[in-house]
Amino acid sequence: MPRPDAGLEVPGDPGFLERDSGFRVYEIHGRRYKLPLVDDVSATKERLLMSASIMFARKGYAAVSIRDIARANGLKPSSIYNHFQSKEALWAAVLEHFKKTHLFSFGHLEKLINQARTFEEVLEHLFYEPRRLNNHYLNHGFSLITTEQVNDPLAAEAFHFIFKYSIDFIKKKFDDCVARGLVQPFDTQVVASLIMSTVHICIIAKVQEFEGGPVVFQAEKVAADLERFILWATGQKPAS
Repeated sequence: MPRPDAGLEVPGDPGFLERDSGFRVYEIHGRRYKLPLVDDVSATKERLLMSASIMFARKGYAAVSIRDIARANGLKPSSIYNHFQSKEALWAAVLEHFKKTHLFSFGHLEKLINQARTFEEVLEHLFYEPRRLNNHYLNHGFSLITTEQVNDPLAAEAFHFIFKYSIDFIKKKFDDCVARGLVQPFDTQVVASLIMSTVHICIIAKVQEFEGGPVVFQAEKVAADLERFILWATGQKPAS
């Protein structure tokens, strides 16, 4: 649901391009991504974290080796071990980096929502990214922890942390809207859970589509329809 400032695919020349305004831009597997500086780490290390995250999401943690990651980045395996002691250490760093990027995105989103003057504007900010779903880095990261949480405790912890944090964040913003008189009282917990559950399904479907799988449904349309439904259900918009 965050605006796509973290992990946004951007056009232009390949490679590590800039480090200004709190962002870096990388090329990862043929696509360029704008990533916030969530840690004081080298460009190489951060590129490896993003690359490993996407590769793990595509093939599964068990199917990707350090050699695979090194080859995809034009490095020798020893270069990766300069940053991470083992594959397990890289895995833990990938999950931690994904959580921090997620929190950074919500921090930016909160600033936008706090400036909103109507409930409709709040929803517009919340649904900005779900209506687009072009944030491939965060999409793959969420798909990764969804898949791996079944067998991996670290992935399970990351999944539950992000899911709960997101629901709590949305509920709090809705509660603030009710308190400010921007909308009539409604069950903010249920609606927040509905939004996250729907966005979760949309992200998984979008990743499958991105990786060449079948198009189950138009994920962006589902998100946009849910936004309109919430506006209607809370009395903000007539049914159309």
